[in-house]
Amino acid sequence: MPNKRSLKKGRVRVAVPLEADEGLDSSISSHIGMCPYFLIADVENNKIVKWETKKNPGAELDRRMGLEAVRFLVDEGVKVVIAVTLGEGPFWMLGGKSIKAYRVLDEKAKKIAWYVENYKKLEEIKEV
Repeated sequence: MPNKRSLKKGRVRVAVPLEADEGLDSSISSHIGMCPYFLIADVENNKIVKWETKKNPGAELDRRMGLEAVRFLVDEGVKVVIAVTLGEGPFWMLGGKSIKAYRVLDEKAKKIAWYVENYKKLEEIKEV
């Protein structure tokens, strides 16, 4: 996947915390810092044009897992995070980096492709 500087114009990079490395068939993890993987997808015209799963470096830490996860997502060029909830640290750090977060109500639904392609229809997370 290209780095954040080479993302094609009109594309948005979206991240989703995953319970397992099962790509679009994964369940969404309820904790951004402790999730073992992220799905990172490039979306253009409301369609996924490229995706991959990557290990969450924050999951291996004893503390500040969420902050390390956000640093990783920033480095990946992510502009949208889809999550069940956000802790206070990740919430403020995402906002400080101009990354929007949207809420998924049913993390076990396994509709990751739909959530990614329709993130604008989800509720934006505006407070913790």
